[in-house]
Amino acid sequence: MFQSYFELHFVWAFIVASLLLLTGVAFGFKKSFGIATLLLALSALVLAIAAAAFDPYLHLWDEAFHAVVAKNLMAHPLKPTLYEFHAIKLGTPSWVGDHVWLHKQPLFLWQIAASFSLFGVNEFALRLPSALLYVLLIPIVYRTGYLLHSKHVGFVAAVFMTTLSYSYQLISGAFMIDHNDVSFLFYVSLGIWAMLEYVRKPSWKWAVLMGAAVGCAVLVKWLSAFIVFFGWVLWVVLSKKISRSTFLHGLAALGICLLVFIPWQLFAYVNYTDVFLREMALNSNHFWDVIEGHEEPWYYYVKNLYNLYGLVAVLLILVPFGAFWKSGHNREVRFVLFAMIAGVFLFFSLAATKMPSFTFMISVPIFLLVSVALVEIYGVAQVRFSQSGWVKTGACLCLFLVGLININFENLQRYHTTWKKPQSEWRTSDLYKKAIFSGFAENHKAPTVLFNLKDFDSVYLMFYSRSIGYNFIPSIEDLENTLKNYPVVVIENGTHPLPDYILNHPEVEILKNFY
Repeated sequence: MFQSYFELHFVWAFIVASLLLLTGVAFGFKKSFGIATLLLALSALVLAIAAAAFDPYLHLWDEAFHAVVAKNLMAHPLKPTLYEFHAIKLGTPSWVGDHVWLHKQPLFLWQIAASFSLFGVNEFALRLPSALLYVLLIPIVYRTGYLLHSKHVGFVAAVFMTTLSYSYQLISGAFMIDHNDVSFLFYVSLGIWAMLEYVRKPSWKWAVLMGAAVGCAVLVKWLSAFIVFFGWVLWVVLSKKISRSTFLHGLAALGICLLVFIPWQLFAYVNYTDVFLREMALNSNHFWDVIEGHEEPWYYYVKNLYNLYGLVAVLLILVPFGAFWKSGHNREVRFVLFAMIAGVFLFFSLAATKMPSFTFMISVPIFLLVSVALVEIYGVAQVRFSQSGWVKTGACLCLFLVGLININFENLQRYHTTWKKPQSEWRTSDLYKKAIFSGFAENHKAPTVLFNLKDFDSVYLMFYSRSIGYNFIPSIEDLENTLKNYPVVVIENGTHPLPDYILNHPEVEILKNFY
């Protein structure tokens, strides 16, 4: 249980993060919530930076594709491309082989491109924006919990967010859809925080921030970010705050939101019409059709709760109690958060295509309502046992242990060390791919076309070099046309055996024993 397969510096990172967590929990129970939140954020920072550094290679689904597109965005920020150029005309268009790449909205890719510009094109810089955004979530969660109920609730929810192992797997790139989902979680959570600030004190600035956050969230993933507006409208109705000023604030929020994400949609439609329309249709088809084999039963997202939230999943039974507890503040808002959670789970449960992180966007309201229930139960216990010291000590210890267990060091080392198969085999394979394609880049400085790659190895090639690649053998005609513009290299031991017109061509370089 205590044997580590991580390198020593990661072990020390876990020790430091655990000590910061313990100290933060202790300060929280001493009601020094500002210090506690700072310590929790530092703990999250250590874990997030470690996660970003776990793997010195790319994960194929979907991190490698995001990495290549972000790298190419450095040269042309308004033209997302996977293949910088195509040497030959391909058959059926697909997001895994596109020139212009609109499979995802671009904001998180721009963030990665900015990181590449500052820190170089490498795996750590790829993951750094996700790590930093996630650390910023900790004080946001604390403040949101404080606005909802109390500083105690904000503190407990911040502990849950700090110790959420699934998040660090996303930051590491190991779990799909990696950096896209971290950014989406951040902007949706930012919008929820702005909504609660508006509830506390309605004003233009909070309406504008809410609209901007939702707009950014749409520009990361798509329209499920409108769940924040659903929550705001429901609160307005339940609290009977319907007025001219509220209407104008809502209109401003929507206007700012549209101003953030609509320009890109118009630009993409005008400049990349065919790809844009195809991807918009694919987005819609996710609800009606099973896309790329992602078929699961209707109860999948309930079954997936432990995968997302670990030990805290056991506490999710408390969500309704947190929403409907008679005492405490903001009962309407707590119901609104519950309705937002239910709405997200219902929508994605009805959708034909199901993927693990689709409901991850609503994690903050889940943690908040669980925390409300726990804080109320703790208050009852304190009264019942006449402020007994052991109740406080026991609660402090339990919260720390739940957090520590929920970081799930064992699962982290399963995916990021050579401990167990098949993950260890994936690691060895991906490290080898980095080595061979980096070596290829050293020997082929000019853009080159590489044929007969295996599977989706073209994305590794395109990240580590200026070249492009295909997993098939070109026809004679395609070969001759390609040679007019680019050097051609063909792998001997790739996907297919080589025909004579390749083997005997004087201008074709044959790579032997590449794999």
